[in-house]
Amino acid sequence: MSSAIPSCTVTVVANQSGSTNIYASATGYSSPYLLINVPVQAGSIAFNISSLSINLSESATVNLTLNNSGGVTSVPVVFSSSPSGIISTTPSTCTLSTTNNVCSVQINGLQLGTATLNATAEGYTITPILANVIMPSTSLVAFSSVPTSLVSGESFTTVMYLNSSGAVSSLPVALTSTSSSVVSVNPQSCTLSTASPSCNVVLTGGQTGNSTIGASVNGTLYESFITSVSPAVNDVSFNPNSANMYLGQSAQIAVQLSYSGTVGSVPINFYSTESNIATVSPSTCQLSSLSSSCNITVSGIGAGNAVIYAKIQGESVNQTVPVSVEPLSGWNSLPNTPQVSGRSNNIGEALDQYGNIYLSYQTSNSLYVYRYDPSLASSAWQQVASSLSSSSLSPYSSLYLSGVNDIYLGYTSNDQRVYSQYALPDSASWQQRGPLVLNLPYEPQTPCLSQFPDRTVDMLGSYVALTIPGDNRPYIGFQDNTLIGTDVKTMTVESTTYTCVSSGYNGGGMLSIWNYLGASTWLVNNKISAGYASQIKMAVTPNGGTTYPIYVAYVDAANNNSVTVQQRSSSISSWSVVGSAGISGGQANFISLAVNSTGTPYIAYQDVPNSRKLIIKNYSGGSWQNIGGTQISVGTASYISLAIRESDNVPFVAYQDSGVNDSIIVKYYDTTTNSWLAVGDPIATYFGNYGAYTALQISSVTGQPIVSFQGGTPSTGNSSASVMFYVP
Repeated sequence: MSSAIPSCTVTVVANQSGSTNIYASATGYSSPYLLINVPVQAGSIAFNISSLSINLSESATVNLTLNNSGGVTSVPVVFSSSPSGIISTTPSTCTLSTTNNVCSVQINGLQLGTATLNATAEGYTITPILANVIMPSTSLVAFSSVPTSLVSGESFTTVMYLNSSGAVSSLPVALTSTSSSVVSVNPQSCTLSTASPSCNVVLTGGQTGNSTIGASVNGTLYESFITSVSPAVNDVSFNPNSANMYLGQSAQIAVQLSYSGTVGSVPINFYSTESNIATVSPSTCQLSSLSSSCNITVSGIGAGNAVIYAKIQGESVNQTVPVSVEPLSGWNSLPNTPQVSGRSNNIGEALDQYGNIYLSYQTSNSLYVYRYDPSLASSAWQQVASSLSSSSLSPYSSLYLSGVNDIYLGYTSNDQRVYSQYALPDSASWQQRGPLVLNLPYEPQTPCLSQFPDRTVDMLGSYVALTIPGDNRPYIGFQDNTLIGTDVKTMTVESTTYTCVSSGYNGGGMLSIWNYLGASTWLVNNKISAGYASQIKMAVTPNGGTTYPIYVAYVDAANNNSVTVQQRSSSISSWSVVGSAGISGGQANFISLAVNSTGTPYIAYQDVPNSRKLIIKNYSGGSWQNIGGTQISVGTASYISLAIRESDNVPFVAYQDSGVNDSIIVKYYDTTTNSWLAVGDPIATYFGNYGAYTALQISSVTGQPIVSFQGGTPSTGNSSASVMFYVP
């Protein structure tokens, strides 16, 4: 039988590093001991922050802490900064230990700039602090006295001094006069410090006028005063004296005439340094002792900065109004688009290399073209030439700019005659680019030609499309609805009777394309489609870089109302199908065609069998390829417009999506994800077809899309053309 051994548990706590014996004593027993070794734990040293900003001549306190140590009795730490002279520390050294593990360090801002505060201790790596010495919100400089007025030729000496109780090693101050011809300043710079806290500044009056004397540090004005030189009218002031606004907004500025004695009527003229950014209205106010104030309106018409200033009797006044006009982000409307009585249909859009926007639209019986010139201070929308008589039965009249910025239109008149007109941007009227007239001679030509001249028939059509290649010879394609019967005449020559036949012509609704060669001469390619052609679109390599190939796309009734694309690859070749006819497979609507800078054609259309969703293809590797899948649109896609950015060949598309509240959606193709990504938010439209006739172009100036469409409020019965531009 065994018995339990009596025992007890003892807990040993280490207080510091080193070695010691633990003894146990009991009466009548020997005293055993246990040797205990406690090692040193060095821990780590770190500042409580990684960076800070300090006002010049002021101080800030940071802590340096020895963390997670044990048995550390003394760690000397030395502080230094680089570059030197920007900051100093108090103290310059400190000692840390496990029992005294925090050291407070005062950082003093001596000079503007950025410095690194380093702490070094043997056996430790300490991350430095980045200290940025900045100007305080309150000025560190002041003038002892300032002159409010001087007589021309008079000098005045004032003292500029350092207005700070803290230490400053170097503070360079720039001294300026807004009009040195009115008041000159000498010297134009001065460096202040605690050791040299002031300098003398001499102001000398020159020509009559006003000037602001300023003291600036690093381009920021911290102290200023206005001095006038012998004027009868002392100054003009603005309230507020600056204006910040978004594009399209305006601000009202109160103008106050400061004067001495009695002042008669004085014209104050107002100007803008950048009239394409900010305008001022009215341009003149008549002010006097009896009427010493007026209001002006400053309007932001372009993004950027401008200055509004005034002149009195040809002399610029002292005070000005800096204006900052910020562009709105996302989709923004161009202001003051042309107003339409009725509805604006069949909208076309074109851009030139200068950033001007050309807009065409049809009313019930007229066709208009306007140009938006962003450089104009007012009336940025101007009509090009006169309106043209057109027909509401002409779907998609076509607008195009030549390589030399001649403006071309393809359209049908009220009697469905096909026209090609052109105008220069500042023309008063349109000129016809050779009549589209078909000659039908009588056969046999001998002797019929001597008796019966050719019959001529004006081409009738619809779905007019226009494009202009690099040789500036326009191509016009249209659904050919021309119809004329055969005419038979007889004639007798020397007892012989001849039957002269002029064959009839039936366009049959097929595609005809005419190419203008000059001198009222057209190269005619009639009835090149297999059957009825509608929704015709034409395109060519942009920017006039390549004349061929020329592309045409259309809804092909002979191929199940699907899309067919043809090309003319040279000046001597005929039109031929690209790939195979009927590339959509099933019925297509709202087709759009574009070509990139390498000559690759892109086609977009509403795919009726695919729930009327948007499909986009390009011709690559000898066949038409889907790009971005078959679910580009949420719902039915209509009024589709395709454009390609010339700088990087990125395709963009705009369309109306029934699945997004009939909003206009603009997307671009991202090659990395093989998907179409949205450009900004959906553009809200009104019910029905308001928001229809979408036209998309990409600005060569900004690289961003500009979209035009039928806008307006349905309740008014009108639908003016809306033009929106995108700002990232």
